[in-house]
Amino acid sequence: MMTSRISTSLSLELCSDLVAFLRLNSEKRCAYDLERYEAMRAEVDKLSTIGFIKEVDYPTWLANVVMIFMHPEDQAHTSFITNHGLYCYKAMPFRLKNVGATYQRLVNSLFAPLIVNTIEVYVDDMLVKSRTADQHILNLSAIQRGIEANPEKIQGILDMTIPKTVKDIQSLTRHVAALTRFISKATDRCASFFKALKGSKRSITWTAECDKAFSELKEYMSQALLLSTLEPGDILVIYLSVSAKVVSFVLIRPKESAEHPVNYVSKALQDVEVPYPDIEKLAFALVVSARRLRPYFQAHTIHVLTNQPLRQVLQEPDFWEGCGAGLVLISPDKIVLEYALRFKFHASNNEAKYEALLTGLRLAKEMGAKEIQIFSDSQLVVHQVNQDFTANDISITAYLQHTSHLLATFDANLIS
Repeated sequence: MMTSRISTSLSLELCSDLVAFLRLNSEKRCAYDLERYEAMRAEVDKLSTIGFIKEVDYPTWLANVVMIFMHPEDQAHTSFITNHGLYCYKAMPFRLKNVGATYQRLVNSLFAPLIVNTIEVYVDDMLVKSRTADQHILNLSAIQRGIEANPEKIQGILDMTIPKTVKDIQSLTRHVAALTRFISKATDRCASFFKALKGSKRSITWTAECDKAFSELKEYMSQALLLSTLEPGDILVIYLSVSAKVVSFVLIRPKESAEHPVNYVSKALQDVEVPYPDIEKLAFALVVSARRLRPYFQAHTIHVLTNQPLRQVLQEPDFWEGCGAGLVLISPDKIVLEYALRFKFHASNNEAKYEALLTGLRLAKEMGAKEIQIFSDSQLVVHQVNQDFTANDISITAYLQHTSHLLATFDANLIS
């Protein structure tokens, strides 16, 4: 029970009269029977829907008389000037004193459909009530269902018509991205939409494949999207899946002979990762899952289930010590050749960039190229080759000298 310090200078009789007056006239939440609660709720919903009333944050007249007095040394920091003089606050004037009321409004909104019927909520205390034991179990299950997807975002996808413009597809993919943790193989489901965006920036190519994927996505989203919550000590299971250009995985919580999803993740492979063998894609999916779901891996024991010899691959020294790089050659006739490189030695990021550059130069020379234009994602390599920067590392110096020697064999070259 909270008490208020009215004053220490008033007489006992006057203090008693003042407390009695405050108790008599203070606004309190009245208790009503169930029928009146339902009638009030229906009326409030109706008036809110037509815009006749709105919810307020915390009007002054609802504030209780409890004051939080400030430390005397801090009172001067709240000083303010008026035309009548200089003043400071003795009691806290800030919104922090309304934290309890703010949190109460939050739980009231969160449990609005259940309050009065099955639960009562006061700040962080919740009471689940039922008439029978069987009904009580159902009510508890309703409270502890799990993590549900935002129904407004789901409805946004279900209400969409077939995309006709680039903005329509971008809007669709944004809606999916917001719910990706609830969607199994989300990237695979959207692959055809990304294909439709390729080409012209002003128009799309909507195919039968896109139409089928759009219908299947809507059907999937119409189902209840629910993720399981975890408890300390839960042992989890992760399933890995790979396709031509996507790796996907789902974290599962086994419970009572059933498997409950905890989180879905999918990732599109980069061009240099697409040629990987499936077994290496699985290993890559496991590495990505450990990074994306790090809190789960740190807090729980996780079993990896797969029908591939993943353990043997992960235990191979070459898998961890080897490095890779990628390059793309484009001929004047717009013929595209993509290459993925795998090194049997440990290489730094800059060394890998030079290895890709040297390999590209050799391949272009073997194809009879006389002039070459190079685009690199490493500004350091570009500036070193253009002699804007010097190389101080012995290994990088050797790479730079070899690159300069190969570039000299072309009639013309440009790197940027």
